Amino acid sequence: MFKIENKLKKAAQKRAKKEGITLSDFYQSATKSFVAGRLNVGLTIEDDSWDNYTKRSKINFKRGLADLKAGRIKLVR
Repeated sequence: MFKIENKLKKAAQKRAKKEGITLSDFYQSATKSFVAGRLNVGLTIEDDSWDNYTKRSKINFKRGLADLKAGRIKLVR
């Protein structure tokens, strides 16, 4: 159905197992929630991950995110 990096898949399987479910269970649940409108996908960044960015990069990223939220940017697929 889709391709996923093996390292990422293994990490997801490990986390799912910790939660007491299979990765397939997670995918099915997430897909159902997404279709029903209960799961939204967005672009965010955690504060501690800003350490590797320059001040200018942070400003540009925040502006871009604001533009996306305001509808000034169209996503092309």
